[in-house]
Amino acid sequence: MAAKFAEGDISTGLVIDQEDETGRLARAFARLGENLEGKSVAAGAIADGDLSVDIPVAGPKDRLGNAMVTMRQNIRQIVEEIGKISEHSGKGDLSFRGNHAGFSGEYESIIFGLNETLDGVVTPVTEAMMLADGYAKGNFLERFNPSLKVEGDFAMFRASLDQIGISASAAMNEVKDEVINLKSVMEETNSNAGGLLDTANVISKNSDSVGSLAERSGSGLRQTLTAMEDLSLTVSSVAAKAGQASDMANHAVDLSNKGFGLAGDAEKGMEAIIESVDETNVIISDIAGQMEEIGNIVDVITGISEQTGLLALNAAIEAARAGDAGRGFAVVADEVKTLALESQKSAENIAAIIGNLQKKSQVVSESMKTSATEVKAGNKAVRETIGVFKQIVDAINAVNANMSEVAGATEEQAAAVQEITASVNEVGALVQQTAKEAVDSATTTKEATMSIDQISRAISEATRSVGVISDEMERFVTK
Repeated sequence: MAAKFAEGDISTGLVIDQEDETGRLARAFARLGENLEGKSVAAGAIADGDLSVDIPVAGPKDRLGNAMVTMRQNIRQIVEEIGKISEHSGKGDLSFRGNHAGFSGEYESIIFGLNETLDGVVTPVTEAMMLADGYAKGNFLERFNPSLKVEGDFAMFRASLDQIGISASAAMNEVKDEVINLKSVMEETNSNAGGLLDTANVISKNSDSVGSLAERSGSGLRQTLTAMEDLSLTVSSVAAKAGQASDMANHAVDLSNKGFGLAGDAEKGMEAIIESVDETNVIISDIAGQMEEIGNIVDVITGISEQTGLLALNAAIEAARAGDAGRGFAVVADEVKTLALESQKSAENIAAIIGNLQKKSQVVSESMKTSATEVKAGNKAVRETIGVFKQIVDAINAVNANMSEVAGATEEQAAAVQEITASVNEVGALVQQTAKEAVDSATTTKEATMSIDQISRAISEATRSVGVISDEMERFVTK
C-alpha cells in the first residue's frame, strides 16, 4: 500500500490483522488515505467547475472537509447571485439587485459593491432618460427628481438638464409672447390692406369716369386727392408695422438659436454619462481583482497539507529510530507526504475557480455596456429636441422673409401712391385739357390696385404663417 501511495494511488485499501502499534498505525493511514482520496476527488471536481460534487467529511473536527463544504456553498451562492444580476441586466431589467444579505465578509462586499455600482449608474441615467423624453415631447416644466442623490459628473449633469428646462421655458415663453404680438399686428395689417384695396378699387372706378365727367370733376378731384392722402398715410403705417413685424421675427430667431444651443449642451451632457458608464466598467474590473482575496481559503487547505506533511515526517523519524522494524512505517510516511503534496495541487486547482468568478464579473461588465446603450437612447431623444428647435428656427426664418417682402412691397406702393397724388394735382390744374391724361391716370390706378392686391395676398399669407407658428408653439408646455 505504501508503494501505491508513493505512486499517487490512494485508492488501494490496506488490510492488516496485527493488533500492535504497527497494525493500528497502518489502519489509521488507510483511513487517512480513504478520506484524502474523497477530498481529492471533490477538489478536482470543484476545480473543474462542478459544484454539485459530494465532499466527504470525517466529523466536526475535520477542518479540511468542513472548510471545503463551506467554500463550495459560498462559491455556488455567489455564482448564482452574479448570474441573476447578469441575466436581468442583459434583458434590460436594470432594477434587479443581488441579495448581499445572504453572504458575509468579502463575499457580501462583492454583491453589495455590484448593487451600489448599478444604483450609482442606473438611477441617474433612468431619470435623465425620463426627463429627456419629456423635453422631446415639448414639456419643459419637468425637472430632475431632487430626492435622488447624485454626485460628481452626475450632479453637474443634473444641473445641466434642469437648466435646459429653465432656459428653454424662458426662451419659449418669450417666443410665444412675440408670436402672439406678431399675430395681432399681422391681423391688423391684413385688415388695413383690405381697406387699402377697397379704397384703390374706388379710385379706379372714379378714374374710369373722369373722361366723361371732366367738366364736373372739380369737387371729385378734391375728394380723390383727399382719399390719396389718406391712402398714403395708410401705406406708410403698413410699412412701419411690417418693419416691426420683421424685427420681432429676427428676435424670435435669436431666442430659438439660444434654445438650440442649450439643447446642444444637453447632448454633450449625455456624452459625459456615456464616459461615466465606461469608468464604471473599470470599477467592475477592480472588483474582479478583489475576488483574488477569496484565495485565503486555499491557504487553509495548504496549511492542512503542510501539517499532514509534518505528520508524515514525524512518522518517518520514528520509523528511522525503530531501524529495520520501522522500515514499513517509513514507506507509509513517504506516501502520506506524497498525498499531502497532491492535496496542495488540488488547492491550486481550486484557485482556478476564482478565475471563473472573474469571468462572471466580465459578464456584468457586458451588462454595463447595455446600460450605455440605454444612455445613447436618451442622447437620441436630446437630438430629437434639437431637431424641433431647428424646425422652429426654419419656420420663423420663413416668416421673417415674408415680412421683408411685405415691407418692400409696401414701400413700392407708397411710391406709387405719391405718383398718383401728383397726377391728381396736375389733373386739378389742367382739368379742361386733361381728358386723355385722366384715362392714363385710370390705367395707373388699376396697376396700383393690382400691386395693393398682391400686398394684401402677401400679408394674408404671412398672417397664416404666423398662425401656424402660434399653433406649433402651443405644443410646448412652459407655464
